[in-house]
Amino acid sequence: MSGTENPGGTRAAIPAAGGHDVLTVVTLPHDGRRLAASGGHDGAVRIWDPADGRLLDTSAGHTMPVDTLCVIPTGGNRHLLGFVDHGTAVRVWDPFGDRIEHTLTGHTGEVTTVCAVRAGGKDGGERHLLASASRDESVRTWDPIDHRPVRHLTGHTNWVTALCPIPVGRSHLLASGSRDKSIRIWDPTDGRPLHVLTGHTGTVSALCAVPVDRDRYLLASADDGGEVRLWNPADGRLHHHLASHTDVIRALAVVRLDGRSLLASASDDQSVRLFDPASGQSTHVVHVHQHVRCLAITDATLLIGLTTGLIAVEVRSQPV
Repeated sequence: MSGTENPGGTRAAIPAAGGHDVLTVVTLPHDGRRLAASGGHDGAVRIWDPADGRLLDTSAGHTMPVDTLCVIPTGGNRHLLGFVDHGTAVRVWDPFGDRIEHTLTGHTGEVTTVCAVRAGGKDGGERHLLASASRDESVRTWDPIDHRPVRHLTGHTNWVTALCPIPVGRSHLLASGSRDKSIRIWDPTDGRPLHVLTGHTGTVSALCAVPVDRDRYLLASADDGGEVRLWNPADGRLHHHLASHTDVIRALAVVRLDGRSLLASASDDQSVRLFDPASGQSTHVVHVHQHVRCLAITDATLLIGLTTGLIAVEVRSQPV
């Protein structure tokens, strides 16, 4: 496994476990801890302890690579994993309960990504839905408990490549990004389209909600040209434009450090960069001598997915 150059952090290796080529990683709450779940080309979903790198569990292997994972809260302490494996179906797996895998079908093109999003329930409360994006140019939402389809969102004119939930006031919206270079914001409860955000010059490759103060979030978007943009999701206006990388950005995530939120971006230019979303200024750079496939955060530690496994990098206060 290659080293990581980062004067502002420390390095810890999570073993590659038989050449595990990591395509996706998420943090997974369980019994008061935050574990890591990863998927890769060998078709397995692995559960890790990021504190010491121990492999805790491995799901039954699939015949195709596990491209993307998301954590689905279901109430209480139970969390499911949603994932896709190069096909048109979405899969839901309980990693700590009955371990039964359910398959959700409806897309007519390869599913590209998934995320969990809050939506209004029939009783006036809230529930978590599973959203999926596809090469069929649409987004679908599902009930992850009874495995039924909820909404079918259309409007993009090319593959949908990125998804994320975004809080706006007391509501939760859903953002989708596409190869058509646009971002669309939807109401996940009734499926209404709210805003279309334009300005990217390439495929929108990643999305992330970024808290900037106690009650306000910005929407971060990245593209295959290495640019990051920050938007106000309430009105769709551009807030900042960051020219952050020299190659495609694979992932965005939020790091909490010294009481503030920083935006982390991971790229094929072999780096992870951190920015202050309020000012747009770069604060840290982590150089990794491989393409970065994916990124997740636990506390102030970056979990970086590479072709040889995962590495954990602790972010310190001192900027690089």
